[in-house]
Amino acid sequence: MYEPGAVFVSPDGTVADTPRAVARANADFLALGLPLSVRPRHTYVADEVALLIVDWEIDGTGPDGARVHLRGTATDVARRGADGHWRYVIDRPAGNDTVQRTPDEPSASPPAGAGSPRAVPSGRRIA
Repeated sequence: MYEPGAVFVSPDGTVADTPRAVARANADFLALGLPLSVRPRHTYVADEVALLIVDWEIDGTGPDGARVHLRGTATDVARRGADGHWRYVIDRPAGNDTVQRTPDEPSASPPAGAGSPRAVPSGRRIA
């Protein structure tokens, strides 16, 4: 899914830039155990690199029994490998926005990597 050296940018701008940090950043989404629906909005390809603008949504009941409804628009960069598969170079699930929760579900909070500050080893931020 990710190429070596890929980065994951949290909604607060914190950059996860090691394979372990990227895995941790995704762990909260995966721990929900819910399907991720995606709808590509724009795809721009130049040779072996693509800019992807994708609307996404996670909806269902989390492991704790609470309703979960998260949505956002990702801004991602992918590169086609020698094997023909596309892999993320930059994964930014919230694009320039924050992850949104359904207003009628105030108790459902986004995963730590999807809306609240989360420390990663590098601690770098993108403005």
